[in-house]
Amino acid sequence: MGSKDSGGKVMGEITYIKDGLATTTHLDGSTSFKATGEVLCDGCSKYQFPQGGIAYREHGETVLWLCVYCK
Repeated sequence: MGSKDSGGKVMGEITYIKDGLATTTHLDGSTSFKATGEVLCDGCSKYQFPQGGIAYREHGETVLWLCVYCK
């Protein structure tokens, strides 16, 4: 396995996380996607886990979500 230039070494799987979506490139070249469960905070504009955060709702819809650090 591996090309002549790599000396037979093969890179392992790699996962990128962006915008709350984890993208994994597997050894066979396939990719998979999974939601991380993180939510974009309207205060700090960072993806944070929802535990401890607070949502402000109007007419049943979340209009503002703040993470545990911004609330």
